[in-house]
Amino acid sequence: MVPVSPNEGSEKQILRSVEQQSDSYIPNDMLPVIERETAHLMVSHLHYFNLWCLMCSLEALTKESKTGRKNIWMLSSEEREVDGQCVGNLIRMGGVQSVCDGQHLHCFQRRSGDIPATNLMTGDRVVVSGEEKKFLALSTGYIKEVNRNNISCILDRSLAKIPQDTLFRLDHEEGGGGMESHLGNLSKLMESSPASAKLRDLIIDFKKPSFIQYLSSVLPHEAKDTVANILKGLNKPQKQAMKRVLLSEDYTLIVGMPGTGKTTTICTLVKAAAIIPYSNQLLITQITICWGPIYHSLYRLNS
Repeated sequence: MVPVSPNEGSEKQILRSVEQQSDSYIPNDMLPVIERETAHLMVSHLHYFNLWCLMCSLEALTKESKTGRKNIWMLSSEEREVDGQCVGNLIRMGGVQSVCDGQHLHCFQRRSGDIPATNLMTGDRVVVSGEEKKFLALSTGYIKEVNRNNISCILDRSLAKIPQDTLFRLDHEEGGGGMESHLGNLSKLMESSPASAKLRDLIIDFKKPSFIQYLSSVLPHEAKDTVANILKGLNKPQKQAMKRVLLSEDYTLIVGMPGTGKTTTICTLVKAAAIIPYSNQLLITQITICWGPIYHSLYRLNS
């Protein structure tokens, strides 16, 4: 695999067009900008970007056709509340807390009475609008907590400058919800930075992950007995998987047939990771895994 050379510029321009349609148009004054911003990328990286950008667009269109995102704009909050997809007549409580760059914690309560029965739950993506039509889609974000008295959300835009007496509505984002995150992460993967370059090597170019040679280099001496005690309940393959995770510098895939003990291994990993210096950077991700035992392990550690 070789870097893109200057004579491949025309191919780069074609790949930058998401759907590769013949009617795609790139203004001439943008061509130097495109060349400059993509000079660090290989053709394989641009192919990857093109493919996943297209896939995200198709997913958004499919969701839109199935769920009718337009209902957020065309139906009143009272009508949407009947289906549990909206909570309206909300006022903002207190100030806005900045969690980090681009994330702001807001708390809303019903103008009068309790929060009505709703299908909205923690983790759901929502669109925040005003009850007045001039305040459409002020911000998007995720539900942090829902209870009888209030709803807290982490939003991508602070609403602190909106008048305090403004009435808001929270709508479940049913269409292309989450596409901003997907496309944002895709763009960050293409950035010209050491971290993004490493991720491209691993994700796009299939570079093999690196592992530390000796467990003693990551495991504190005083923690060896504790870790050994944690590992007692595992069989040999599970212990080997645990060791690979603890030695990993990049990532580890734990693969197995149903019933082979993947969830048990990950629960044990959570316990062991709590005493390892870099364990605050541990990310566990899986679609089909049984999360109940893992949540329980995390809860016990937090307690």
